[in-house]
Amino acid sequence: ARVDVTEKPYKAKLESYVKAVLLKDGELKCIYDKGGEYIFLSYRKRDRRYANEIMNLIHRDKHNRRVSIWYDE
Repeated sequence: ARVDVTEKPYKAKLESYVKAVLLKDGELKCIYDKGGEYIFLSYRKRDRRYANEIMNLIHRDKHNRRVSIWYDE
């Protein structure tokens, strides 16, 4: 199998995507002020590892540490 050395690794792609879809400071403050600090994360059971990676990426961002993530465990 050929390896494409220019391809971004999965983890880098995931981190880039999560950062792109998370809200910015002003938007977060507005949501926090209204008491909405929750995310529902839906995933297939066989993708639990990826769900955990997404949750870790979200909480690694200092602005999202107060966010509660609800998921079926």
